[in-house]
Amino acid sequence: MQMNPNDELGLLVGEVVDQLTTVQFYMGGGAAAYSKPAVRQLYEAARREDPEPLSYQAARALVDAISEGDNVLILTGLLSPPVLVPETDGPIGALTLARSLALGLGAKVTVLIEDGFEHSLTRLAPSSGLTPAPSSGAIRPQQIAVAGFPLDEKAASSEAERLIEKMQPKAVIAIEKLDCNTNGVFHNGGGIDMGAVTAPMNRIVDRARTAGVLTIGIGDGGNEIGLGNIETSVRQILAMGMNCGCPCGGGIAASTPTDLTIVAAVANWGAYAIETVMAALLGRPELLHSEAISRRLHDEAARCGYIDPASCQSDGFVDGLPPEMSTLLVKQLHIMLAAQMNPNGRREIFRSLMADRATVQAQVDSWPETRHQ
Repeated sequence: MQMNPNDELGLLVGEVVDQLTTVQFYMGGGAAAYSKPAVRQLYEAARREDPEPLSYQAARALVDAISEGDNVLILTGLLSPPVLVPETDGPIGALTLARSLALGLGAKVTVLIEDGFEHSLTRLAPSSGLTPAPSSGAIRPQQIAVAGFPLDEKAASSEAERLIEKMQPKAVIAIEKLDCNTNGVFHNGGGIDMGAVTAPMNRIVDRARTAGVLTIGIGDGGNEIGLGNIETSVRQILAMGMNCGCPCGGGIAASTPTDLTIVAAVANWGAYAIETVMAALLGRPELLHSEAISRRLHDEAARCGYIDPASCQSDGFVDGLPPEMSTLLVKQLHIMLAAQMNPNGRREIFRSLMADRATVQAQVDSWPETRHQ
């Protein structure tokens, strides 16, 4: 646990961050986005019985769980049809959150993606500010490890057990990682059966929960690992929640729960929310990645072939939104942090001006008589 986290500031920032990152500008909720905005409803379902902001809960739990040198696993990667390469939502947020955990808590982060795509993720990683660790997986400060995870169910179960037992991670975080429904079928937001191209990383989460490891799920559509916490609500809210349209007939609602859930309009933004609250808790605004890092990641993601699922183009867009949308959000979050964390800021000036209530009241009362003088 870090020394004296600022919970008062973390809670305040968390409320603002949750509001900002759940504004649905375009896609979200998969096919539901074409008929009605769904993200805010999913967020409210996740928050229904929790008085504290979702971003605060996740950030505070990570600060409590992770110490210098501890391992953390981040699970990501969603192959979008028909081109079947990873989309930009997920990997970008995985890398920025890995950076925050490495710089802020000294974590050794390994990011897992489907076998065969670890090379492109390794190429993307330096744009976050972290250098890739060697193939041996020995992670040094300011480094990140990237590894593939098998698609085969039997191999995945075996690898999940090996990872948890060998690495003894203190946290497992899934971001925009497809989950299966109660029938064991993985769907994208349009109800397509994605089992043939999806690594069943829910096995890692299941094994982690059995071992008492902190688990966090980040998603925007109800079909991602962690959104199993609100499975019933997903079925009610989303057009395909109960009827996926594929032969399984089980709907797209995720079935795997996590200890904590983050819902955002773009899953990457859920990672940014955690970064921002960690920055507030620890008094270190640099833990939220910069606008320059945001621009680099989106540019490099396009060069690496990551696609926008709305168009299947490699142009840095995320869920139908241009790169500058995410960069502008990062700018807003930094401005908000600066305002909230400045002890001599405008709030304190206002408080000092209002301190002598009698004088202020006299100034107000005398204004009608003195304004023409």
